[in-house]
Amino acid sequence: SCFGLDPEIEEEVAKHIKKTGQDCFLTLPPNRIEAITRAARLAYRSHRASPKKVVVLTNPEIRRYVRKMLELELPDVSVLSYQEIEPTILIDQKDTISLNYPEMVMSA
Repeated sequence: SCFGLDPEIEEEVAKHIKKTGQDCFLTLPPNRIEAITRAARLAYRSHRASPKKVVVLTNPEIRRYVRKMLELELPDVSVLSYQEIEPTILIDQKDTISLNYPEMVMSA
């Protein structure tokens, strides 16, 4: 199963990448990281019955930060950038990870 990230999430993560010299790090507040992780967990659970590997696709600039956010709670989920997918591979995106899932709105 393949999931995309809502462009709003991608933009928020990208805005919180800070560069100091050679290093870059994420300055996203913990409550926002938790909200994004929870949204990913809900999307994952909604398609968990599928025996296929779960992949989250995002842009290359934020890929490693998204992976870091998800790795503790969703260690089996791969996070790839669109550029890492061979052009000949057909992508069947099941859903978009969004902070607007009904469960997210109700629990906010």
